[in-house]
Amino acid sequence: MDKMGLLIVVLVVISIVGISYSQLFPDLAPRPAVSRCIVPPVYPGVITQSGTICPGTYYDGIEIQGNNINVKCAGATFVGYSNPNRMNGLLINGSYRNITVEDCSFSVFPENGVSLSGPVGVVNPQKLTGVLLKNVTAFGNGEDGLQIRENTYQIDAIGGVYDSNVKNGIHLVSEYKDPLRYNVNPDLYPKYFPNDVRLFNATMSNNWNNGIHVDAEKYYRQPEDMQRENNTLIFDGNSIENNLENGIKNTDFFVKVATGYWPEASQGNYFVARNNIKNNTLAGIKINTK
Repeated sequence: MDKMGLLIVVLVVISIVGISYSQLFPDLAPRPAVSRCIVPPVYPGVITQSGTICPGTYYDGIEIQGNNINVKCAGATFVGYSNPNRMNGLLINGSYRNITVEDCSFSVFPENGVSLSGPVGVVNPQKLTGVLLKNVTAFGNGEDGLQIRENTYQIDAIGGVYDSNVKNGIHLVSEYKDPLRYNVNPDLYPKYFPNDVRLFNATMSNNWNNGIHVDAEKYYRQPEDMQRENNTLIFDGNSIENNLENGIKNTDFFVKVATGYWPEASQGNYFVARNNIKNNTLAGIKINTK
């Protein structure tokens, strides 16, 4: 066999060996990296890890359970009118810590666009702590755009739109009767009012009730109790317009803003600054007390 024939035989053998090797060990071949996104689990499934929601429209809400979770929506929207399984667009309920939700939209849910609450029915509740809502939209929901309930702490909403909801754009609320103070239908377990809530550069507009409602009407605590709780609320740089009742309504939430008024809680822990509040039907800011 001449040299040319030998070279051809060698090349054929190498080709056959290469094909056989790739068939026997296909996973050894290099593959391009694939960016995976999360498809929201169907009801009653929950999200328990960080990730980006796959783009699309989802006719159900989501629930987050766990600590240190960051959920982003890259073109994902949640619409609740055709699937009433989840009453809220986003539900976080429990003693979790450090949760961030970014760029998500929750519309037309039977109750709230977003509902946050800590645990109830326990003696010493470990509060839902450290929730950041960044550029979240809650539009046209049956109750509030964002409802922040009892036993929550360090809740931040930065940017975002809370628009055209049947009740309030953002609602801070807790219903609690201290058993040490009230003999008629007391609550046996604490339901502390939301504390350290900060709203920055968000829009609350066209809601049927108020842009923001700080609602302690059914929160029965004595002034000295409120002082010990040292609640902090900061509303700064928001646009609060065209709501059918008030821009900001404060109901029975006593905190000392400046000087000289009873009952006194901790000084200077309720800040309303640099907001654009206009064209609300009743009042820009209403203080409603008993």
